[in-house]
Amino acid sequence: MDLDGIVGAVQAFYHSDDLKLRTQAEEYLQEVRSAPDSMHIVPYLLAPQTSPEVHFFAISVLQANAATIKSQNPEVLGHLQQLLLNLIFEFSSLETFVYRSLCAVMATVIFRSVPESMQGVFGQIVEDIMPRSQLAGLEFIKAFIQEGCKMIQQKTITPASMQELQAAQPTALAALQTVLSQNMEVADVSLAVTALQSLAACIETGIVPLAALNDHLNLTLAFTGSDETFSAAMECLVALAGHPGLEDEPEALSAFVTTVLSLREMYDASLAQQDDEKTEWMCKLVTELVDDNIDTLLTLAEGPALFDLFIHMTDHPLQFGTQETQSELTLKVWYRVLQGFVELERETRHRTRRVYLPHIMQLLRVLQRKMMYPPAIETLNEHYQESIEKYRHEAGNVIMFISCFTTLNCVQVLAELLEAGLRDDNWLSVESSLTCIYRAATFSPAADDEHMPRIVAMLESLPPNKFISIASVRVAGALGAWLRNRPDQVTTMLDIILKNLLTVTPQPRTGVVSRDTGGNWTPDARRTLQTEADAGAEAFRDLCEGCDDLLLPYVNSINLAYRDAASHGLSTESRALVAEGLVLISRKTNLDRAVDLLQNTLQRELEEIDNCACTAQAALQPTQLKCAASDIRVLGHAIRFLRIKEESLRLRQLISKVSALSVQLILRHSSDEPLMQALCDMLMNCMRVNVHLLDTNIGMLAPAVGSGFVESQHACLVDLLTSSISVYGRDEAHTAMFLDVFRKVHGGVVGWFEAGQHVESPDATAGYFRLVCRMLRTLGEDVFLSEAALSRPVPLVLTMTQWSIAALMLQEPHVVKQACNAIVELLRMLAKSPAAAEDILGEKGVGHICVETCMQSMCTSAPAICVPDIARCIGTFQLNFSTILQQVLPAIVAALPVSVREDVKESLLQQMFQLDSIGQLTSLLKSFSAMCRAV
Repeated sequence: MDLDGIVGAVQAFYHSDDLKLRTQAEEYLQEVRSAPDSMHIVPYLLAPQTSPEVHFFAISVLQANAATIKSQNPEVLGHLQQLLLNLIFEFSSLETFVYRSLCAVMATVIFRSVPESMQGVFGQIVEDIMPRSQLAGLEFIKAFIQEGCKMIQQKTITPASMQELQAAQPTALAALQTVLSQNMEVADVSLAVTALQSLAACIETGIVPLAALNDHLNLTLAFTGSDETFSAAMECLVALAGHPGLEDEPEALSAFVTTVLSLREMYDASLAQQDDEKTEWMCKLVTELVDDNIDTLLTLAEGPALFDLFIHMTDHPLQFGTQETQSELTLKVWYRVLQGFVELERETRHRTRRVYLPHIMQLLRVLQRKMMYPPAIETLNEHYQESIEKYRHEAGNVIMFISCFTTLNCVQVLAELLEAGLRDDNWLSVESSLTCIYRAATFSPAADDEHMPRIVAMLESLPPNKFISIASVRVAGALGAWLRNRPDQVTTMLDIILKNLLTVTPQPRTGVVSRDTGGNWTPDARRTLQTEADAGAEAFRDLCEGCDDLLLPYVNSINLAYRDAASHGLSTESRALVAEGLVLISRKTNLDRAVDLLQNTLQRELEEIDNCACTAQAALQPTQLKCAASDIRVLGHAIRFLRIKEESLRLRQLISKVSALSVQLILRHSSDEPLMQALCDMLMNCMRVNVHLLDTNIGMLAPAVGSGFVESQHACLVDLLTSSISVYGRDEAHTAMFLDVFRKVHGGVVGWFEAGQHVESPDATAGYFRLVCRMLRTLGEDVFLSEAALSRPVPLVLTMTQWSIAALMLQEPHVVKQACNAIVELLRMLAKSPAAAEDILGEKGVGHICVETCMQSMCTSAPAICVPDIARCIGTFQLNFSTILQQVLPAIVAALPVSVREDVKESLLQQMFQLDSIGQLTSLLKSFSAMCRAV
């Protein structure tokens, strides 16, 4: 091989600005990498005078060769082993990644070789390397163990390779103990660090017995005293804390916990010195220990002391944001710990609560402090605000479990914290306490007559503050279940909620009201108060779920407050929440009254939709369409929560009006995707509430939806059409109409395919194939294979089959999947009409094209995730049309552009016609596809 040419190609690939030259260099280097004798050039490419890029290419050559090792010849493997050893010795002075990569390749060679021919090779290599270079030996040990771990995790390790890995552990541990015991004074930092990292890798395999690690634990602890080796030593301790055998041996776990507790002084010293790296490592150690061994820890005498340390770590820092990593680490583990407490058996749960109740209450106080906002929360950037809110939400989840586990104790502590915050005039503490109460209220006992009344009394006299208002209104909404036994308190809670809802009225910075062309408040004018109103809407919805029957007397005042807030710019999401809550209340009365309430509540929305539908398209501005989409979404949410079975003339009249408006909007504004999505959601909700609501309107809706889809390519429209066919398609009164709509849709989609537009709209294309499947399942062979259908110049079933097959060559997985579903349905339907099958699959050659396309896409071009779906197509073909398959498959398999052995192809052909189930055929074809793709 031309070494100078290879070096030049590497330089051109990495540094040339000429794209054509870089492409040629890449192709040439790939040829070099895959050449049979490429291993021999590696020593020359690794010469010190060559560049790091050339070194990297040399390593890639080794990796490519190691990945294809299948030889069982001990002589060949021994030669390769010696070559790698020589490379390690010769080039250990180069960049770190070079000899580490050489060690990794050596490990790969051992695991990919036949173990019988390499028996004991790990020990031999360690014996060869260690006397000459301890560092190289340690790197090899680490690489070997890590490769074994990776194979275990990926479930690719064979029993023989596992045995080789297990046999290597004693040798590795002995070598590591020797190196560590000789280097107690850390004379060679890199040597000590590598040895500790290798030891951590050994522990992480989980196959080393705990007893074998006792001496190594003491050695590891000694290395925590040096800054240079601290991280590597802690890596070993963290690995040991997660050892799978630790929880099953209480004595060993007790001794390890005692060791960890002895590190508290070091942790506190690191805190004082603001050494974040050390505090993080010790936090990782404790979180790993608690997370992996919680069941046994609860039975140990040292358990409470470890919980004290864990809470102490959770309390650093006092507020989230200073040290996010430590805060997030501890919180995730507390979530699992408290969830485990809640799921304990009754007797164990009571015993655990008696022992750990003080610790859990201390944790509650810690979380309340950490959930406090920074004083200048509104001035922080959006990303930082989001991270704070995320932490508060996750901490709230932990508080929910605390409340469930400790019941009244949790509410008592939070009431005390709220009182303390009010007494100290600390709005940050007050807000945090209220937020904690909101999350705890879900599991607050309904019979609480002591602590919750104190909290309710304090809600009525809170200081004026936006964030306190938001938190207090959430608490009011969460007390629905508690209020069921205290109807006299409903008015107070509802007043708090409506007060927040009505604060949506903005106070513009100038004396002029700021509205957009659609009559809505502009974002700048709404931004500062929007959150308060949103919180009020959410709280109202929560309150309705908890005590909807108690709110019936207040419907009129609620409705007035809602309409006032909506007219002043209440957000779409908040309007939907209030509408849902009002519907929940209305369900406690008769249906006609519920519909009257719905129309009264949403009178403004219905008028706006009507105006939009009846206005000429040219007169509508984008903001008006946006407002219409918002109004429709609110109406759709309200309809969804009716959930009725009985008939109602008033509801039918409302839905008929909505349907007529929907037709006008689809015909005039199908290009506006948000508007179409809102319309589709609303109409789908109508079908979910009662399938009969649209049966008199579907005749005008379906054609409009079909034409809108062809014009706009919005997937939501075709999904609505598909759902309509599922509900109404079997009604003979609608069959002709749906078939006519489908023909028009199909013609439009064929136009997309011919123009290449289907590539730009994969969601719409996938939706079309879902529609095809639904049409085939609903109307079936009586419609598509009738004499009239097949006598057309181009039968519909023929073009559906052809375009479904063509879609298999696309690269969008969800499109290919839906196309496969369509092909399977088409084949099953054709199997019911032998004459039609012979004509379409045989005489017209569609069967050959189908099998050929399936095999090519499955074995070469289609996304790997689609292989099972394509294999199912061929399996369905075999079960229904084996005669045609036997005629076409041999030539198709022989022509596949892959280097699969002939005996493998022959085996496929033999087995294909012996199997008689879709599952077996799919499994066989998946294996064949994997072999083709590997080559």
